[in-house]
Amino acid sequence: MLSDFIKYLMDNFSATITELSETGGLDHCQKVPGRRFIEDEFRMIDVDLLACRLPGNNLSSVDGLYVKEKDGQKTFYLIEFKKMDLDNPQNIKNSYYFLDRHRTLCKQDCKFSELYENSRENLRDRNQVNLELKPLNTLMLIHRLYIQYAAYKQTEQPYEYHFWNVYTEDFSENEDILREFSNITYQYIIVYEETRSFSPNPYNNGERIRNYFDFLEKLRPYPFTKAFQVNSDDFQYETLVKIKS
Repeated sequence: MLSDFIKYLMDNFSATITELSETGGLDHCQKVPGRRFIEDEFRMIDVDLLACRLPGNNLSSVDGLYVKEKDGQKTFYLIEFKKMDLDNPQNIKNSYYFLDRHRTLCKQDCKFSELYENSRENLRDRNQVNLELKPLNTLMLIHRLYIQYAAYKQTEQPYEYHFWNVYTEDFSENEDILREFSNITYQYIIVYEETRSFSPNPYNNGERIRNYFDFLEKLRPYPFTKAFQVNSDDFQYETLVKIKS
């Protein structure tokens, strides 16, 4: 049944990698033209569109999902395309800098000092938080939709399946469904585009990138057997080739 569900998503919500890597995003579930940094006609499930079409959904999701079955084993590849700018003001190091700078400009009253210490201790990079949550939100979204699909399959109605319809049967704790999802291998891949903010020194770039994406360690080995970042060229000519094989 899971294979039928994935086919339904591919038939109705797929897009090419060229389209998924476009930077414009969505406006009222319609693609906004943007710049594309990978050109490839390989198709994946457009999870952003899927999430947008789900009534009441407010979860952020990854850009693409590809399901591969080989030797009886299913692998979910969750792909997020990200134009990286390590000098963006949202970067936590820059946020530290501006917070410290404002501290020196303000009078050192007790109230400000308390706010400062609390802010600095809890400050996190907004992009890092989003990139950490997106794959987890996506798994919850797919599981939720599959539960709905399983409920639809139990009906004897002749109408076509639409995931926004409400089906009364509750499969959220169905052992067969839980077993299906527990037997799936999950991989999370962040595909980034290098920008002019990157250092001309390749070693410096690698060090900055590794440090920036260190939050991925928290997603391994569960629920993701692999969670890693890769630049657009290496993704297109190495990682994607393995996924297609």
